[in-house]
Amino acid sequence: MAAPPNRLRLTSLAHYQEHVPGQLVLSGNDQTDGDLQLRSHVLPAQQKPQSAPAIPQHTLTFVYAGRIQGARQTGGGPWQAFDARADGHVTLRPAGCSTTLRWTTDRPVRTTSLYLAPQRLEDMGLQMGMAPSRVELRDRFNVADSVLRALARTLRRAAATGTSDDALYRETALQSIAVRLLRRHGASVPAEPDTGALSKARLRRVERYVRAHLDTDLSLDDLAEEVGLSKYHFSRRFKQRTGQSPYQFVIYERVRTARRLLRNTTRPLAQIALDVGFSSQSHFTRTFKRHVSATPGTYRAAWRE
Repeated sequence: MAAPPNRLRLTSLAHYQEHVPGQLVLSGNDQTDGDLQLRSHVLPAQQKPQSAPAIPQHTLTFVYAGRIQGARQTGGGPWQAFDARADGHVTLRPAGCSTTLRWTTDRPVRTTSLYLAPQRLEDMGLQMGMAPSRVELRDRFNVADSVLRALARTLRRAAATGTSDDALYRETALQSIAVRLLRRHGASVPAEPDTGALSKARLRRVERYVRAHLDTDLSLDDLAEEVGLSKYHFSRRFKQRTGQSPYQFVIYERVRTARRLLRNTTRPLAQIALDVGFSSQSHFTRTFKRHVSATPGTYRAAWRE
């Protein structure tokens, strides 16, 4: 999967907050093990150009009180003007991307931002029949989406009143957000494949088999046998379903599992490399950086600082 544009060195969500101007007025409880987090700010009436560094989460930002006029610059591109109001619009920033903003307003503006772990979007994509490496979130600014706004409003109210500790409620909200992002704001929308493509059920079987055998030397024979197809028919149908080869799928699953281990464990990098099927730490580092645009060490630090 090609790296999104404007990637910079990752920083943690905690350090990222140091770059957000204004006052933090609400910090929601980390939800579903930190996969979905909420922050609300009161922004100042005027802001000179301010860079927002890259973080490992997708960011969804809503203006829920006031109006803000300004401009945004992505990478080295031109400034783009905007007029954001509290009327259902959302700004989406993919994980690993940074932007620069400037604005003016006649009074302080209130915003709510949701921070979503990319793996939850990938898992939902898999349930919808998409290979995780094909799941991408568009970089979108100030676009109308009343559904996402309603979900963000509910989460903000729950965090403010201390009623967001219900596990089923949290998981339902997270899944609703993930489905909406994939269907409305994904770079590729799941569609029914041509007749003869690998079924969703078989794709799930392949995914489970790959995850269970990541530390082995996986072969095309193994994957094809798992779903009862010849190598030729399996490869052809797999690519019709996912848009990529089985080999590309396996490599991305290795990287995806490594991201989870880097985030949730303290295992040494060399051990993680072996656990997910890389022959050496150097091979692991090169492949991981090609997919994530950050070294494994930098990625781990961005989740833990």
